[in-house]
Amino acid sequence: MLSKELGTRLTGRHISLELYPFSYAEFLRFKKKDHSIKLFEEYLQKGGFPEYLKNNDIDVLRNLFHDIFYRDILQRNLLRNETAIKILLHYLISNIGKELSYNKLKELIQVGSGNTVSQFIDHFEQAYLLFSLKKFDFSLRKQLVNPKKIYCIDTAIIGRNSFSFSENKGRLLENTVFIELNRRGNRIFYHKRKKECDFLIQDGQQIVEAIQVCYQLEYYNKDREINGLLEALEEHNLDEGLILTFNQEDRISSQNKAILIQPVWKWLL
Repeated sequence: MLSKELGTRLTGRHISLELYPFSYAEFLRFKKKDHSIKLFEEYLQKGGFPEYLKNNDIDVLRNLFHDIFYRDILQRNLLRNETAIKILLHYLISNIGKELSYNKLKELIQVGSGNTVSQFIDHFEQAYLLFSLKKFDFSLRKQLVNPKKIYCIDTAIIGRNSFSFSENKGRLLENTVFIELNRRGNRIFYHKRKKECDFLIQDGQQIVEAIQVCYQLEYYNKDREINGLLEALEEHNLDEGLILTFNQEDRISSQNKAILIQPVWKWLL
């Protein structure tokens, strides 16, 4: 049963435990190996579904995606417009981590309203295939109407079902961080004012951590990544921020703020 059905049929008589695909630490235990960059690259590409990792059979992923789409999304919700929903799903998987407007998406799949798009995305979330991320705002109303970002349950599904994802390793890295933050039970938002920061972690009523993710800090993107993080730190009165990269490590200071630069694999472990 999906989470909504548990709440409806077993009110007060169940405890929900969310089971995700393997984390990187679990992936290494499964492989019976210690961390290496080569293994981390394999994890980014192959994700964490145990059956797929065990047999290395692409049909496992194909069948899993097929079953989720047809059984957990279409049949369970009695949806008829299969083509439009499939186009929407593939578009979302191809645009992981990007801001999305429901009104623009309704034009893409030619449905009557942004509400319909919102319902479709809710079905994807109930099936644990995709997750939406809200922009942080102190106004709950604005949180609801602001553009969302979408992330996927597993990077292998992204690689198999996106239109143009083969070279965008930074998005795979960002998706991996998002799923790990979810796995750890964090309440997550993204930050955007003049600049942008990938993840804000909320505890109670306060933002307690800001995290930026990029594949590699280079001369052409360093200012953008650091300044987006600094803006988030300043807005939420934080003294220290985190930039997660593929394999860079450093500690710098800027505008009286400390910035820790750390490899994603080390943060995951």
